[in-house]
Amino acid sequence: MLGYEIILSQFFPSDGVLGVDERSMDISGVEPEMMDRIGSMVGEGPVELTEIVRARGKAGHHLLPGDVVCRYAGIGEQRCDVIRLLRDVVYADGDGVSSEQQRAIEELRQRCVEEHRWGVVRRDELMVIMDAFGRGVVFSSYGAFRWWRKPMEMLSSRQRHTDPTPERVAAAWCAIRAVHGHLHEVYGGVGSVGMSAFTKTERIARLVYDLRMRLGCVAGDGEVVKMHYFWGLKHAPWWDRVFARHEAGLFLPKPLLHVCGHRSTKWVKSSVVDMDLVFRFAGWPEWVGQGPLKFTRIDKDDVRGGWYWR
Repeated sequence: MLGYEIILSQFFPSDGVLGVDERSMDISGVEPEMMDRIGSMVGEGPVELTEIVRARGKAGHHLLPGDVVCRYAGIGEQRCDVIRLLRDVVYADGDGVSSEQQRAIEELRQRCVEEHRWGVVRRDELMVIMDAFGRGVVFSSYGAFRWWRKPMEMLSSRQRHTDPTPERVAAAWCAIRAVHGHLHEVYGGVGSVGMSAFTKTERIARLVYDLRMRLGCVAGDGEVVKMHYFWGLKHAPWWDRVFARHEAGLFLPKPLLHVCGHRSTKWVKSSVVDMDLVFRFAGWPEWVGQGPLKFTRIDKDDVRGGWYWR
């Protein structure tokens, strides 16, 4: 479960996809055991393996850097198989992950990848967060259901004392995605982690949930909000890390990319999807208090329709 592969059959067009950069796969740095598993999946025939380096635009919603595209020589298929090499972030107590828990995890993974949506499992001794790509966060121990209780009660209730209104559900998903994003950014290449890694995420879940609740019922790809940002001295370390990440060519949501190129603006328009991505960086230790930015609704009276930023 820590290191595994999934095959997306007939998933990638043979002629490539606009906005997706590929390169021949360098197998010199791949572990022999991993290459043996890839070989068992593609068979004995000649095959060209290319690695996805970057996926832009809508392709980025379905493909990940590191996905391996398999083009079989002499077949001439219109679509190719894609092998996705993934690693969960897992905490398990002394007994480890049981076979029953393993089945629940893999059933959730299959459902999330096939339907391309997020999902959770919440049980007495198992908590799982799975994204649409099949990357999981797993906590297996007694009392697992207590983790991230405030948002999880909106998604998988045990003792619901508050109605799951649309704004609360939206805030809950935003918080859970922030937890997932933080753990995979910091520990994604590690696999098994200690309890301390999860303890830090309790603050992230509560913080992001409360910040998202302030915006109310705003959800969907078509919704647009305003991101205001602050340059106070206490926020400087957080922005320095954002700028360093931009210079290194690492992923940043569109609103933060805009700030990197236009540091004198007061606000920038943002989609709700990008807003959720921005909140994933609330887990950085440089984030102080309510943070170096805030989101507000767009009022027709104070924003001209053609303005993207000001």
